[in-house]
Amino acid sequence: MMFEDPITMQDYRNQADAINNTHDTREALHKIKQPSLIMVGTADQLIPKEESEFLNEKIPNSRMEIFEGLGHGFIIEQPEKVNNLMWSFIQEHLG
Repeated sequence: MMFEDPITMQDYRNQADAINNTHDTREALHKIKQPSLIMVGTADQLIPKEESEFLNEKIPNSRMEIFEGLGHGFIIEQPEKVNNLMWSFIQEHLG
């Protein structure tokens, strides 16, 4: 598979900076205009549910879906449910 914009080492550095909180865009979240679907598992040990709740509060026109008892890999644990939610969200917001 060929990608138009392949992943670079700088992409990994940027992600590490974001994880280490050196790249903080929380004050700009209100500028997001596109409908946003935020999904989180309640047992996620990498990204606590509170982080997703914060995003949902700050991003206008966002919706949060919570996967009870699932962790960071909820997309693998319940792929059909995730796919259905995403597809419904996309259809709801198509022009």
